[in-house]
Amino acid sequence: MSHKINDIELASNFTKEIYEDYCFALEFIKHNPDYSLLKFRQIIENLLCEIAKVKKIDFESNSIHDRIEYLFQTQIIHKDFKDKLHLIRKLCNGAIHKNSNFEQKNLDDKDFYNKNKKMLMEKAYEAQEIVIKIFIDTAFITVNKIFKLTDVQFVDIKQQEFKDIIFQGITEVDYKKKLIAGIACESIIKEQSFNTGLIVSSDFAVHKDSLDNIINNLFDSACKISANLDHHLDENNKELTITRYASVEALYKYASNVLSMEYIKENPDSIAWRRLAAAASRGYPSAQGLYGAYLYELRKYEESLKYLLEAQSKDDVMALRFLYHYYSDVDSTTFDKALAIRFLEKAIDLGCPDALATLGIAYHKGIIFDKNDNEANKYLERAISKGSVIGFNYYRWEFKYNREKFVNDVQSIANLFAGVLEGHTKELRKNIGRNDKCFCGSNKKYKKCCMV
Repeated sequence: MSHKINDIELASNFTKEIYEDYCFALEFIKHNPDYSLLKFRQIIENLLCEIAKVKKIDFESNSIHDRIEYLFQTQIIHKDFKDKLHLIRKLCNGAIHKNSNFEQKNLDDKDFYNKNKKMLMEKAYEAQEIVIKIFIDTAFITVNKIFKLTDVQFVDIKQQEFKDIIFQGITEVDYKKKLIAGIACESIIKEQSFNTGLIVSSDFAVHKDSLDNIINNLFDSACKISANLDHHLDENNKELTITRYASVEALYKYASNVLSMEYIKENPDSIAWRRLAAAASRGYPSAQGLYGAYLYELRKYEESLKYLLEAQSKDDVMALRFLYHYYSDVDSTTFDKALAIRFLEKAIDLGCPDALATLGIAYHKGIIFDKNDNEANKYLERAISKGSVIGFNYYRWEFKYNREKFVNDVQSIANLFAGVLEGHTKELRKNIGRNDKCFCGSNKKYKKCCMV
């Protein structure tokens, strides 16, 4: 007799972290699908660790790909299970670093944004179905339970409104709820920014600044609460305690929201920079990739290489792209064409749309490869179809420059200032006499100047 079970109950057969990550993934699948994909990827990483723990084996590699292959070669998992793990790995890789300030995208095309979000949502739902199949396979290995896919019912979770998520984050002393509330606020900013166009009002700028402050405070609170400061009263330095014991995800989210190249140059020893360094040193792949990328831009190449290599071993796609940049610099003593191509191809194989864009840009600029606009066009279009904002912006502004849109944007700015000037001029006209000096500064009488 079959036993019916829903997907939430199925997830509860594993660790608390896996269960919570699955619930968070479902909660954001419509609002912020790239975060859901990130959570599904983390679930796979933790499931692999659970299998290794039960089978009493130690992985020699940090790479998810290598760990999957090792489990298959040692006949712990079957081929179908292996294929599902690789599929979810590739589906989720493109979601990493979506919300960091690095490589500011400045995307102002609402249609592209909506298409990209829809595509990510479809990926997230596809990933959810594969995760359920992986749960079933893993449960047989780790808890010796047999579940049938036909017996699993997908719970139609009522998605919480952002206001509820944010309210919980503000009112409850729970670092995970504060973390999730901060991510919800990030989604709000992203969504609303596409309704403003190129020109934003001062009111919206104030609104965005206030949301940014809320996000920073929520992520900062998540860092401090997760560090359990009361438990480490013997520590003399509060910030050092936070960097040592706080959730690495909270440290990374706080740092990635605050930092930009301009901020780092102006604040070289900021709390955000130290927290990113701490998360990277503690082995969080996304933090290692982002920290390595910033070090590369700061020309600290030796230190950058250390973190980029460590992150790429864990399949971090940003690290792979920057290793391509590192080895493709023809003016550097580290130039290695074969190695540069190998890292870029690995990022593409992992499903990174921005890596395809990087390849297209390389063909357009004649970097490593001979200049070839046909190849550039092919890879840029592929990158755009998979949601690369880097590819979209480069294609529009560098490869096929959209002059008409640029002219329209400039005209919009001109019209805006013309409107402000006209209103100001009308006010001045009301308060000036015919024989007074003209307000334009010509030193002529008003009746012989702007009045005419």
